[in-house]
Amino acid sequence: MKIHADALLFDNDATLVSSMESVTRCRMTTVALTTTHRADELVADVVVGDLSAVSAQATSGGVEIATAQ
Repeated sequence: MKIHADALLFDNDATLVSSMESVTRCRMTTVALTTTHRADELVADVVVGDLSAVSAQATSGGVEIATAQ
């Protein structure tokens, strides 16, 4: 999967789940890690088990995110 974004937020802190919902409403692309919550509890564009499944690269058009899942 590849996603293009202007801004990107990675979250692995259980206390930020409500923040992820706010960031999603602001149209930031979000990547959540299932380290403290199950995938079905997270509101994010991409949900992965750990960061080894994600790569992000800055491009002239923003950020390109690729996932192995």
